[in-house]
Amino acid sequence: MSGSGTTFSFRKEIEITDIPTLVDKIYDYYKSSDYKKSFAWVDNIRRLEEKKDTDPLNKILIDDLKNAHPKIVISIPEMLNWDEITGFSFTRSKLNVKPTIESDDYYSNLDKDSLSIDSLKRDRLFVFHTTEEDIEYKLYDCFYFEIKKSGKTYILFSGVWYEIADSFVDTIDKLLAEVKVATLDFPEVYIWEELATKGRNKGKVVEKIEAEGDYNIRAAKEKGYHVLDKKLVKSDKTTTAIELCDLLTKDSQFIHVKHRKGGSAGLSHLFAQGNIAAEIMLGDRKFRIAARTVIRNQVSKDIVETVPLDKVDSTKIEIVFLILGEESSSLKNNLPFFSKVNLTKTYENLSQKGFKVTVAGVDKIIKPTT
Repeated sequence: MSGSGTTFSFRKEIEITDIPTLVDKIYDYYKSSDYKKSFAWVDNIRRLEEKKDTDPLNKILIDDLKNAHPKIVISIPEMLNWDEITGFSFTRSKLNVKPTIESDDYYSNLDKDSLSIDSLKRDRLFVFHTTEEDIEYKLYDCFYFEIKKSGKTYILFSGVWYEIADSFVDTIDKLLAEVKVATLDFPEVYIWEELATKGRNKGKVVEKIEAEGDYNIRAAKEKGYHVLDKKLVKSDKTTTAIELCDLLTKDSQFIHVKHRKGGSAGLSHLFAQGNIAAEIMLGDRKFRIAARTVIRNQVSKDIVETVPLDKVDSTKIEIVFLILGEESSSLKNNLPFFSKVNLTKTYENLSQKGFKVTVAGVDKIIKPTT
C-alpha cells in the first residue's frame, strides 16, 4: 500500500468478477467522513499543486533568501537516528561539517544574484552518518517557511506548499499557549571541538554535540533522575516494544527527550512517543506489570510505584517533552507549524485523560575541559 498527494495505490489478489464490488467499497471509503472523528483538522490544510498558486509563494521565498537574515528554517525532511548522525554541511561548504544544521553556513555562500527555485533544488544538505553512507537532500525539500498573505497562512514543508486556514492557526496558537513550561531543572546540552580520527574529516578539528543517550545519563546523575532510555517494555497493544520514557523522576514525571536538530519529523516522533506510552500505561495492566519489572530489575526498586499496578491516577502523572538545543523561553514559538499541531493534539488527548503535559528546552553550552 502506498500513496502521495492525491494518489493512493495498493495491491490485492481478487477474481475479475469481484472488481465492481471492490470499486464500490473504495468509493464508499472515499465519500466517508469517519476520518473527522480523529483527524477533522486535516480539512483546514490544503496542498497546493498548481503553478499559479505556488509560483507567487516561491517568489516570496527567493526574496526572503536575499535578505540579510532569512526567516527560513532548514531541517531534515524525514526521521533519522540522530545518535548516528555526526554532522551536517551544505553545497559550496561541504567540508565545513557542523554537529547541528547551521543555516548561516548556507546563506553566507549563496549567490543571491542568480537565485532560482531550480538552483535551490540543485543545492544539497549533506548528512554525515557514523555507520552508513552519507545522505544528501535537496535544499528546497529542507526548507520550512511560513507566509502570511491575503488573510491566509502558507507553509513550505518537505518541498510542498500548504494553505492553512487562519482559524486553524489561531486555534493551534491558543492551545499552544495552554501548554506550560516544566518546572523541572535540566542541564544544558554540551558542545565541543575535537580532532577527528576517522572518516572524511580525519585529522581536522570538528564540532560535536552531546548525544541524547549521553545527555540522559549525565542529566540523571546531576539532577537525581533515573534513566529509562533504551529500556524497552513490551505491550500487546503495540507491534514492537516501546520506551516508557527517557528519564523518570521519583515524583512520576515521565520525561521524553529529543534533539532540536531533528527538525519537524524528529519532534513529531517525540510527541507521538510520549502520547503512546502514556495511553498504554493508563489502559494496559499487562504493560504496567512489564514496566514495573523493567524498572525494578534495570533501574531502581525505589521508583517501581511510579507505575501503579492498579488504579492509575493520571492526575498525579506529568508527561514532559524535553528538547535539546533550544531554551524554554523561545521553544514553543520556534516550533515548526506541523510540530505545533502534533504537540497540541498530544496535549489535548492526554489532558483530557487527566495527565499534566509540559514542555522544556535547554540551550547549548561549551563542555567544561575538566
